[in-house]
Amino acid sequence: ATFCDRPKLPFVVAVNKFEGAHRSPLDDIRRAFPLPPHIPFVTFDARVPAAVVKVLLCLVDHALDQIPADHTTLDA
Repeated sequence: ATFCDRPKLPFVVAVNKFEGAHRSPLDDIRRAFPLPPHIPFVTFDARVPAAVVKVLLCLVDHALDQIPADHTTLDA
């Protein structure tokens, strides 16, 4: 199985778009990948630390969204 075939492993697709690079529309990029529609696609400039942080936060949000509602409380 490939990385994308592992249904329980949350991931996002981060498209590095920096100034001067060829820029395909995000919708075109999404159509090029046979992924479920709930997988987030985000653009960022990997040279900008704050942009990388935003991608990581998107990944954390997406991962938390995958947790069933009855598993969101912490056992103390």
